[in-house]
Amino acid sequence: MVNRDVELIDLIWPKTLIPPIDSAKLLYLDLNHWINLAKVKLGKGGATRYWQLLEACQLAVKNKKVRIVLSDALAEEIFKIRDPRQRNDIVSVIDELTDYEYLAGLADVKKLELQATLDEMTGTRGLNYSQIPLVGGSLLHAFGKVGGLLLTDADGKPIDRTLLSEEEQRKLKVIDREAERQLLAGPKDDDIPELRRSGYAPEIVQDSLQDNAQIEQSFANEQLDDRMRRGRLKDVLTARELFHELNEMLARELSVRKITFALLTKNIHDARRLVHSMPSSCVAVELKTNYHRNAARKWTVNDIRDIHAMSLAIPYCDIVFTDAAVRDCLIRSKLPARMRTLVPNKPDDLVQLLSEL
Repeated sequence: MVNRDVELIDLIWPKTLIPPIDSAKLLYLDLNHWINLAKVKLGKGGATRYWQLLEACQLAVKNKKVRIVLSDALAEEIFKIRDPRQRNDIVSVIDELTDYEYLAGLADVKKLELQATLDEMTGTRGLNYSQIPLVGGSLLHAFGKVGGLLLTDADGKPIDRTLLSEEEQRKLKVIDREAERQLLAGPKDDDIPELRRSGYAPEIVQDSLQDNAQIEQSFANEQLDDRMRRGRLKDVLTARELFHELNEMLARELSVRKITFALLTKNIHDARRLVHSMPSSCVAVELKTNYHRNAARKWTVNDIRDIHAMSLAIPYCDIVFTDAAVRDCLIRSKLPARMRTLVPNKPDDLVQLLSEL
């Protein structure tokens, strides 16, 4: 069967997702690279090339050539590590190289992308979401919240930080940073029983991801065959993205715009345009298409996390250093070239890129 997954859709970038105003490049590192950087920083072994990468990152950050950003997917991977000491080792190198800046959450980004796409496709205005910064200085930013410690007076009213003295503001920044460090490193084992009594249940996220991996595996086992894998698989996965990931927010937008789904998507081209104009959905569909082409693939939680992380990092970061398997899928899909994102293959490649900034 002829492969018809060839239509290239122009990307629509949401103007309401506000990038940083400085000239520093946004760099995203996968967890495995953070682990290797932590090993060499703490003298626990690791390849020489990661020593060189650590030094290159230190220099690039110091000279404000890059801002190394984090994500909710990365945070969840760190939370999954059971050993508190290992979590702290990783967070120590993150503390050195970052300002605990996180990309906006995927759900919020998709809302803005969908809004921009529908504006252009229909000429109407919908829910009119407010602007949000692409990068925020707290893990809570990745979950749609402001983050940072809230100061109140004796009556419980918020205190304007700008009214504090320079010394008070400096001390507050130190406290904020330590709070972010502790939030990312997670609790000590001795603290967990008390936290459990207060509702602490990190396994809920893990269970949700496991469910998503099982859904993809069941889809592969029960609904795909060799003929479909060789054919219009991307169209099938585009439809799944539309009805599983975008359905609720799309319904709300269409209701406000007084447009029916049938009017919006009169043909397959319209459906493709709707999904693939959105940068994050474009990445998700392309990666899933690559993964599902392989009939022998066994879906894991890490696959779901990788797709989530790359759906944000590839469209909105300048440099993304991920693992070899994910990079291979990205390159085959030609996503980095479309989105003008550099995806170095090895630590040496990233060192060279950073030296040229």
